[in-house]
Amino acid sequence: MCERVESFNTVLVSGDWADVYHPLPARAGTPVIAFLQGGLTDKSVYSGFARELACAGYVMVVPNHDVALIPGLPPQLFASQQVINDVLATMVLSNANPVSPVYGTVVTNTLGVSGHSFGGATALFAIEGSCRPPFCFGFYARPPQLKAAAVFGVNTIGQGACCST
Repeated sequence: MCERVESFNTVLVSGDWADVYHPLPARAGTPVIAFLQGGLTDKSVYSGFARELACAGYVMVVPNHDVALIPGLPPQLFASQQVINDVLATMVLSNANPVSPVYGTVVTNTLGVSGHSFGGATALFAIEGSCRPPFCFGFYARPPQLKAAAVFGVNTIGQGACCST
C-alpha cells in the first residue's frame, strides 16, 4: 500500500489535458493505465477511482477529450480510441524527462486501459483493434503495448459482436 498519491496536470501529445495520478514513494516499474471517461463526463469525476488505483501501484492517466459528434454543435467530452495511443506516447516522454514527476518510474512496454460507459466501450473496441464510430473515426492502430482492459457500466448492444470466436 502506498503512503500517499500525488497528482499533476499534463498535456497529452494530442493537446488534450489530462490528470496523472501516481503512488508515492515513487518506484521504478510502475505500469500505466489510460482511463477513458464516460460521455459528457469531466475527468475530475474519476479522481477517487484514479487515486485508488494509483495507491495500488499504477500510474493513472485520466484525460479529457473533446469530440464533435453532432454537426453544428461544439465539441463535447467523449472518449476516443486514439487517446490510448496519446497517453502511451506522453508517458514515454514523461518517463524520459528529468523534470517530470514520474521520471524513470514508468513501465512503457505495457499499458492497460480502463473506462466507464462510453469510455469503457471505447476501451473494448480498442482492445479488439477495430475502429467503430462514434468511438473511432478512420483508422485505429492498437499499440502492441496494450495488454489489458477493465471496464464498467458498458453496453455494446447494437455495436456488433466485440470478438471473433
